[in-house]
Amino acid sequence: MESSDISAPSKPRDAASSNAGAPRRFLALLYFLLPTVCACLLSGTSLQAASPVDGSGSARVESFQVASAEELLRVLDQGWQAVGLDGTAAPALAPSRFPPGLEELPVERKKSAFLRAVLPLVVSVNTDVARERTRVQELARAIATASHSLTEEEWALVASLSKRYRVPGAEGAMAEGRVAEVLEELLLRIDQVPVGLALSQAALESGWGTSRFAVEGNSLFGQWVFSRRGMDPAERPEGAGYSVARFRDLRASVAAYVRNLNTSWAYREYRNLRAAMRTRGDGGLDALALAGELLHYSARREAYVDEVRAVIRGNRLTRFRGTRLLPVDGLVAAIPREAERLAMDEGSSGVPPDA
Repeated sequence: MESSDISAPSKPRDAASSNAGAPRRFLALLYFLLPTVCACLLSGTSLQAASPVDGSGSARVESFQVASAEELLRVLDQGWQAVGLDGTAAPALAPSRFPPGLEELPVERKKSAFLRAVLPLVVSVNTDVARERTRVQELARAIATASHSLTEEEWALVASLSKRYRVPGAEGAMAEGRVAEVLEELLLRIDQVPVGLALSQAALESGWGTSRFAVEGNSLFGQWVFSRRGMDPAERPEGAGYSVARFRDLRASVAAYVRNLNTSWAYREYRNLRAAMRTRGDGGLDALALAGELLHYSARREAYVDEVRAVIRGNRLTRFRGTRLLPVDGLVAAIPREAERLAMDEGSSGVPPDA
């Protein structure tokens, strides 16, 4: 399996081709950047990376919508050029949905576009989760080290988080004063998903952003629902009542996936192993090891886990552990002009309706 280079979608195969292709790559970069630079100059905005987004700041990702795969590539190229290509940072922007046509791109261009589109969303959702976890840790320390009683605001927060993360028996435990137990279970559930693991599963479940469910319903992880609001699989067994969940945008799909791993009974062992990794403090979360606890994610069980690990290794997805978001000033403001032009040129049929 070939590795996907997120920062260089047209990566040369050897030194000779690299030198020979340098002028062409320079011209191509100018082609990608010129429309946005001109738009920024005309509007008085600037194209530059601002301060990084950390765990205490905003996890907001600027969203945009385009009508074609080529336009998606152009916007992503602009954003990643603005923050640098060393892999330690990602621009805080991502498409709200995938346009049709990604399947027509060369494999490496398709994979690069997919990873650059989804990576900021995973980091953003993880940042939100990390902020919640920090607050619960503060409450747990306060209760453990002093005779601290929860304020009304803190009580409401713990109750809300317990409901969101489906902590069994939380209401009764809190009524009996066993708040520490509830906080302990919350810390087991409120934690990040390894970036490489999320990217690998998204790639497999969505066909690198090309599946009908991804394009029409913003569904990246193949999550099921048992309602009429989902999308019916073509090969669903007769009599089966499930459908594939539909989301308002790609970020909502990522958030639902993270919540699924953090709440479902099927991933209790995944959460236990993750907690053990946190206790050991030996270098963060191991995506390859945690993948082994996802046997219930697919009926293929061990074969599915093997495939998830193969995608992580083959595309070097563990390199994105620790990636931070950098807001890109002025870029999103210039995008709608291009999107509007494409919509007029190609018609509105290329953009799926809002879910």
